[in-house]
Parts: sequence; structure tokens; C-alpha cells
Amino acid sequence: MATFKFVNFTNSERPALPNQPTHPYQYKALGAPDEIRLVEILPGMDSETLRCRILHRRLKDVVFGYTALSYTWGSTKWIHQVSCEPPSSGFLTITGNCFSAMLRLRHRVHATTIWIDAICINQTDIPERNSQVGMMGDIYSKADETIVYLGDNGNESEIAMQYVRSFSNSAAPRDPSDKEKRALSLLLDRAWFNRMWVLQEVYLSRFVTVVCGDDSASWNALWGAADYIRTHRSKFDWPYLPPVLTLRKEKSNFRLWELLSATRPCASTDPRDKLFALAAIVSDAERPIIRPDYNMSAEEVYTNLVTHFLDTTGLDFLLAVQYTQFGLDLPSWVPDWSVRFITEQFTNTSMLFDRAGGARPRAQASIICLGSLQDTKVLDSERPVLRVRGVRLADIKRVTKPRHLCGPGSREMLDNLVTLNPRTKRGGQGITSSPAEPTSEPRRNREHRRKSPVKQKGMSIFTFIIRIEHFG
Repeated sequence: MATFKFVNFTNSERPALPNQPTHPYQYKALGAPDEIRLVEILPGMDSETLRCRILHRRLKDVVFGYTALSYTWGSTKWIHQVSCEPPSSGFLTITGNCFSAMLRLRHRVHATTIWIDAICINQTDIPERNSQVGMMGDIYSKADETIVYLGDNGNESEIAMQYVRSFSNSAAPRDPSDKEKRALSLLLDRAWFNRMWVLQEVYLSRFVTVVCGDDSASWNALWGAADYIRTHRSKFDWPYLPPVLTLRKEKSNFRLWELLSATRPCASTDPRDKLFALAAIVSDAERPIIRPDYNMSAEEVYTNLVTHFLDTTGLDFLLAVQYTQFGLDLPSWVPDWSVRFITEQFTNTSMLFDRAGGARPRAQASIICLGSLQDTKVLDSERPVLRVRGVRLADIKRVTKPRHLCGPGSREMLDNLVTLNPRTKRGGQGITSSPAEPTSEPRRNREHRRKSPVKQKGMSIFTFIIRIEHFG
């Protein structure tokens, strides 16, 4: 495990960078399929210029240790230049958060070798970017250690980190004080926790250390603190924990639908990364579906994904569609995964919806492009159309005003808005169900009332009782 000397300074005290090279660093092409770049941070004192050297190594030949960095890029408004030493000299432009992390990882005596995406991947070379992003799972799993860098000190982070470290020993967990609760809430609200890439960066790493300013703690300690919060929700003021602290690490083969639903609150600078960042941790069967390709637009990536969900989840993907005037230019039936909102209580769709007989609806769906039927692809020069064959149950009489489904009282609102008809059973070769209509009759009486059955051979029917009188 690498050792680090943490440097404590404010933004106004950051060391100046005199005598910078006058030309930008020129990336040399990577050769072998498993070749990567590593950054060797050269030793220096606190006030000295940050200098580094770019190394080319093959993953199979990496016998010396390196550390992988997990961090947030941060704002591009505050940028810094890093001097690259010969044999390939020049300067690299990086964000302030990356610069801060490199300064904190720099040692005074010996060089520190790290992998950091902003430098080790030529972000302007699309073919290289496609290849290297596909290798990130191996890069993090082969690293001796992964450093999670949350940023500089601030907002009582020292108090929060001290409480987190209390979960490192075998002592029984204790309730945090009000001051510790406030500090812990601010710590978990940092941008890193809702960054899309952190799931694979943490889950695939062998050893993880969390660094915030000049404080550090093991990942196991942070997970222990999060687990205590999760099992004692009534003692804390915030109901939400980020996905990286709720999805179990030992479950290495997640279903893609499960991951996409759970990570709706997560952010990515590039909307395509909402899918590409999951490539290394999805189930083996679904992994070939996610091939990072930055030549495709986000609209193309999201629309192509629908063909997979049609085969695996039926029409359940429509539950993820959310209207927004700020999202991507997508067909109305394609989920915009770049739209962020909390979905913790909606990741299990069976909690909200049931089907007749418990069976999955066998609605027939096709994607139409330019008037021709496309069985496996949905993209073409024209806007694609989703055609679904189903059963007509009723006409919509009135549409209520939009309601927020993730806030307090959402469960009660859903119980009033959508009531499932339990009187569904299998009948012969088809499904028999009782159609329902708006009513204020007690639910217990409605469950024993039958109307003329609706039958459709080979189709599963689910019926909603919509009580709009409470939501006018």
C-alpha cells in the first residue's frame, strides 16, 4: 500500500507554477491492446512546482505497484497546468480538483505512480477513449490501492471523518452527536458520492482508502457508517443514501435495469457515461450490450438500449420515462437516463405494479423506422416509432396535474391514485379480469364485486382503478 503525505492549504495558498513549458504535451499513441499510461508524480516540497512524467506500460507487465485515483473532475472554470518532464515534455491542463488531488498524493522524497483518467487517457482521441474506457475495470482491479479523493477540508469534514473512522475498530457502533450528524450529512452530500463512475471504481478495487483534506479512512469504515445509517433511519434527518453506499459490493453481477434505475440520481459529465460506466459491473450476459462508443450520440445510445429492454423486461422500461424540457432530444418512449432524480423507492417495480396472475405482460412491440420493421435496431435517419399491440381497457376521461412522486407522502398518494384490482385469475387459455371504474366505494366491498369479464387469448391484462376525485 502506498503511503502519502497530506498537504493542508487553502486555495489562496496553492503553490505557484513558474517556468512552465510553453507547448502542450503531445500524447504518443498506445501500441498493444492492453497498453495504458501511468502518471509518475515526481517528489517535491509543498511550495515547489507540480511535475510529473508519463509512462507507457502494459497491464500484463505491470509488476510494480500503482495507485488508481477516484475523484470528480470538478469545474473546468478553475484549471491548472502540470509540467511533464522528458523524455516527453510539455504541459498538461487539468481541473482544480485533479490538481489538488495530485498535490496531496505527492511525496517529498520518492515518486508516486498513479492512474488518473484525465491524464492517462487522451480525451481527444475517440478510438483510444473507447478502448481505454472498456479497460477501466481491469485498471482498477489490478491497482494496489484506489484512493477516493473527496476534496479539500471544509464543512466540518474533520468531524465527519473522525466519526467514520470510529467504525474501523471492533467497538460497538455509537449514535452520532447532532454535530456529527450535521457534518456527516455534509460529507455525504459531496459530489463524489453521486458520480456515475465511482461504482465500478470502488467495487472492483482490492483496497480503497477515502481521503478528505488531510483526513483519511478505510472504505470498510465508511461502509460501516453508511450501514449504520441505513439500519437506523429514524435517528437521522436525511432519508437518502447514494447508490455507491447502498448497492452491495459482493453482488458483482448486477442486472442492467437494476443498476440504471438505482443510479438515476448519479451525475456524469457525458450523458453517454450513464450507461458506459456500468460496463464492468453488469451481469456477464448483459456485458456485451455495453460497448463504449463515443462516436455515437447520447440519443443513439439511449434509443438502442430500448431494444435490449424489449427483450429482457418487456415494457417495464416505460416506467423510467420522465418528461422534462431540459433533457435530450429523444422519442417520447425512450428513457432519458441523464435526467437525475431519486428513485430509491421505485427500483423494485413489483412494489408498485402487479399483473394478472403474476405474469409478465406479453404485449407485442416493434420499432418502426422509415416505414420498415426493425427487429434489433431502432436507429435510422428518421425519428423512430414504437408500435405496441395490447388490449384496450378504458378511455382516459381527465388528466390530473403533475405530482412529485419522490417526496414525503408519495406512498400515500400512489395508494390513492392507483389501486390494483386483486380479482384477476387465469381462466382457460386466456386471462380473466374484472374491469374497474372510478368509485368511492370501500375497497373491501369492491374486491367482492364482479362485472362482466374481459378475455383476451394469450395476453396478460392488468387493471388500474384510478380515483381522480382526490386529485383534481
